[in-house]
Order: sequence, then structure tokens, then C-alpha cells
Amino acid sequence: KHKILTHLCDAGTFLAASVCQDWKDMLEVRLGTLEYLDIGQCSNEEACEDNKCFMPEELLKASLTLKLDIPLSISNSVTSVDTNLLTKALTSVSNFKISEKEMKRGEEMKRVEDYLSKDQIEDLFHALEQKTEMESV
Repeated sequence: KHKILTHLCDAGTFLAASVCQDWKDMLEVRLGTLEYLDIGQCSNEEACEDNKCFMPEELLKASLTLKLDIPLSISNSVTSVDTNLLTKALTSVSNFKISEKEMKRGEEMKRVEDYLSKDQIEDLFHALEQKTEMESV
């Protein structure tokens, strides 16, 4: 098991760790090295085939299940994700960001609305106003 699990990208590792306690224990050291869990970009040198690791709902659910407080980074559109799930997951960690490395597209800057829907933005800001434990956004 351990040999197979070491070949996963960061997103795959994160999802695998949420499957059972045994896998979480095996992967906890690797998870502890993550600066951010990037939801939208594969961490492997050679990206996963057809961007199969882009599973935003599953990654957000795994974040809530694992409760490891690994910061989240949104670097691809998540407008199709349930607003409540997105808000709950992003506010459950001490730090999250909308990735600035993917914000530039040529000379044109992408906007937050390219990543989150209007409802998601409003719900997230409302939840953040209610929360005081967040380190940074």
C-alpha cells in the first residue's frame, strides 16, 4: 500500500488519507509538508492525466473529514461546487487563498468571479464576518 500511495499527487494523497485511519497514518508525514493544498493544479511534475485530480468537492469534503488544518488554495473555477460545502471547508482552515499564480492570463488579470460564483462570494464573506479565528485570507 505504502509504495502505491507514494506515487499520488498532493490532491490524491489528501483524498487517500480521508479513506481510512490506516492510510491517514501512512500519509500524515507527507501531508504535514504541504504549504497549501492546491485545488485546481496538479502537484506532480507530469500532471495527472486529463487533470483527473481536479475534484474540488471531494477535496473540500476530505478537508472537513481530516481536520488537519492544511491551508487551501483555489486555483481553478469552483463555481459548480455547493456553496455551503465551499464556505464550510474554507472557513474550517486557518488560512486559504485564491491563488495569485493563476490570476494572470497574459496581461489580463482574472477576477475572483472567475473562480467563485456571486453566491459563493457572498456566503463566504458572510461566514468570514462571523469568524474570528482565521489567520489570513
